Amino acid sequence: MTTHERLLALEAFGIKLGLENMRTLVAALGHPERAYPTIHVAGTNGKGSVCAMTERALRASGYRTGLYTSPHLDRLEERVAVDGDPVAPALFEACAAHVLRVVDEAMADGRLDVHPTFFEVTTAIAFEVFHRARVDVAVIEVGLGGRFDATNVIGPVACAITSIAFDHERHLGTTLAAIAAEKAGIAKHGTPLVIGDLAPEARSTIAVAAEAAGAPLIDAAAVLAHATVERGVATVTCRGGYPPVRLALELGERAQDARGRARTRRCRARRPGDRRAGQIDLLEPTELDQIGLDRVQLGEQEQVRPLGEPALGPPDQLRHRPGAASGSLRPARRRAQDE
Repeated sequence: MTTHERLLALEAFGIKLGLENMRTLVAALGHPERAYPTIHVAGTNGKGSVCAMTERALRASGYRTGLYTSPHLDRLEERVAVDGDPVAPALFEACAAHVLRVVDEAMADGRLDVHPTFFEVTTAIAFEVFHRARVDVAVIEVGLGGRFDATNVIGPVACAITSIAFDHERHLGTTLAAIAAEKAGIAKHGTPLVIGDLAPEARSTIAVAAEAAGAPLIDAAAVLAHATVERGVATVTCRGGYPPVRLALELGERAQDARGRARTRRCRARRPGDRRAGQIDLLEPTELDQIGLDRVQLGEQEQVRPLGEPALGPPDQLRHRPGAASGSLRPARRRAQDE
């Protein structure tokens, strides 16, 4: 049985909510998820597009990025992207073989009582890929819910909940409040939690959970000044110095995603284990690279470019918070030049 065949065979284990297995597995791997800052995104709808836009904005700013999403359409490697491209098959194969070997060892010596599920193993593989690829930051999409999702072993620098609606009621509950409580389980002490435009019942539940966790709550909907949709293209204007955001996407609902993404990426990133080192603003308001946009603001100069073309200038044109401690998070290309 090949590595891929063995991975796909794990789908027979189905869904198993809980973090005990995942905590044991990442510990056995040496905690690869702690090697880089992460951004954690949950929500019923919109979390995939928020993850994609956040990753693109970070990459345009010169950071070497990781992106973990699910499900895949054709190949397993599609779930794990490095710098905007699916992970190379050879690297995925090496990391998958390593993770499966560690699983076998942990099952044999009793550290694991129950075999990890497909999603738990693929999540661990993603963490290992990002560690070996030396990413500067990884954007991680929640698989199901949040509180007991396999991805919820990370210590993110920012979290987001894009929307709350009825989904997976068998696992998450039959009311908006219950579903919101499960998704709010990604809240962490001292980590900003960005929320989208939520129903009052869901918002109040998440606000209570955020306060209990000690997570600063940022309401992305509160910064919206104006939004229009014309022929399927949404233009969003936000308060706080952001230029208009024109989304070259066919669904106007992506306007809400854009607000959440804009607030999420303003949160400061820190190196794991250091509450002060590596403080940066992921992007300044005028340095937005809007995924799929045809207008980009860089400093005081507006650039107009065809859709899909590389955005922004060299990383040395981007402004980062001055005075960061040594060892701070730096764009990969700038780091390479320094080294």
